[in-house]
Amino acid sequence: MAGDRQGTDELSANLALVAERYDELPYNSQPFSRTHPLRLAGIARLFGHEAPAMAKARVLELGCAAGGNIIPMAALYPEAQFLGVDLGRRQVEDAHERITRLGLTNIEIRCQSITDLPEDAGAFDYIISHGVYSWVPAAVREALLEVTARHLSPTGIAYVSYNVAPGWHLYQPLRDAFRLLIPEHLGPAERVRMARDLMVFLKQHSPDQGPYGAMLRDTPARLGDLGDDYIFHEYMEDTNDPSSFRDFAMAGDKQGLAYLADSELDYLLPENFGPEFAKQLREKTSDDMISVEQMIDVLTGRPFRRSLLVHKTLADDLKRGLSPECVERLHFMASDGMQISRDGTAVTLTDSSGRTLTSHETPVAKALERLLAAYPGTISFDQCAKGFRGRERFLVSDALYKLVIAGILDVASEPIRIGQVSDRPRAFHVARDDAARGDGMTVNLRHDRVIMDPVAKILLPALDGTSDRAALEKLLFDAARTGRLKFGRNGAAETNPDVLRVAVREILPEALRGLAASGVLLP
Repeated sequence: MAGDRQGTDELSANLALVAERYDELPYNSQPFSRTHPLRLAGIARLFGHEAPAMAKARVLELGCAAGGNIIPMAALYPEAQFLGVDLGRRQVEDAHERITRLGLTNIEIRCQSITDLPEDAGAFDYIISHGVYSWVPAAVREALLEVTARHLSPTGIAYVSYNVAPGWHLYQPLRDAFRLLIPEHLGPAERVRMARDLMVFLKQHSPDQGPYGAMLRDTPARLGDLGDDYIFHEYMEDTNDPSSFRDFAMAGDKQGLAYLADSELDYLLPENFGPEFAKQLREKTSDDMISVEQMIDVLTGRPFRRSLLVHKTLADDLKRGLSPECVERLHFMASDGMQISRDGTAVTLTDSSGRTLTSHETPVAKALERLLAAYPGTISFDQCAKGFRGRERFLVSDALYKLVIAGILDVASEPIRIGQVSDRPRAFHVARDDAARGDGMTVNLRHDRVIMDPVAKILLPALDGTSDRAALEKLLFDAARTGRLKFGRNGAAETNPDVLRVAVREILPEALRGLAASGVLLP
């Protein structure tokens, strides 16, 4: 009994220290698109699992920080219920302030340890834990999965992200260097400043010409643009324990949870890496899902996973043999930067990272055109394949299936409707609030992060459905006259009212089209 009490006291002290550090340097609390329940349910539907509809779902986020991920969901689904828990008192206070400002009544954020979630919290259809599992002590990792199993509804889905072994160990030497060379008694901000200086020093002076030196020389480019919060909590906290996929799956199994899939589908099937890769991999494994995916992790060195879990009682009903037919009840999301090109009878879809799908079939070309025309909203399979029967319909399903399993195309279980430019446009009220506060980033109706330029920051607060074009032009004109918005060349701000009116008249339509394309306008 004394040993148990001592272990509990040590865990409590450890968690208190973690909370103190997150209060000193809070995480930049942001939306993570891959955690959105519609996307999780869309992936589940590929495997024949029907998750609860979002309209009245219950959603729990373990380790929610300031609610940057869960609050926009609550704002978009007013009849669903949301609960977030986090140890950081400062972050929870920030969440409460934002919830009050937005007037939300369907969400609660508690300053509470994952280990203290009460039994009477009830069942949740979606449980999200992003950026927690690898960064807490082993006892809390076990508790996280136990809490997930206990509170997940019978057909619910859990999302857990974590650093992955062996791939993440490529970065362990950098973590060791920071912790060896930077005094622990300093505050987080000073330690990060020293870490940034150390990155440059290591790049410039490491004589190693092998993989170790290459990693050090790559570090400033890889981490330089990331926030202080990420560098500190990823590389300088006491705990960062990567888990192998196999060990994570076994830990979930111990709690009655079965692995469903990863939210990054391009890592799911060995065929995505080429036929010879798939052939050799399947010969070297037992061809069960855990063995195959573990081997993919080893061969690719992936450093991070986003695993989806369901109750183990559902495992036998999952359809592991994916085929083109499995996409026929889904909704599809094109991504920013996707383009279609033609070369004779060939039509090629290319995404922003250069991945492609080429087809010589007319139905496929038409379906891809419809897909891109729907952006940034979703389009259903039936809409993509409208007017096609038999072989033509199969060609469309086969093309969309290939795009999905290659990770080029995202899926959702329900439509996501986004508005276009109108006479009196309305924007998502979360985006309007973020802009009014002067934030540089917001979230759209797809749960993607959106960077706001100076014009968007001025326009968005006014897009409540009451302002017409004349009012919006006046808003921009006044902002230009007072210096909040600058027009001009060679760094000199234009002050001539007539010139400003012309500039505003020209920029407003372009700005509204940009907001529509970014997915923040309501239908």
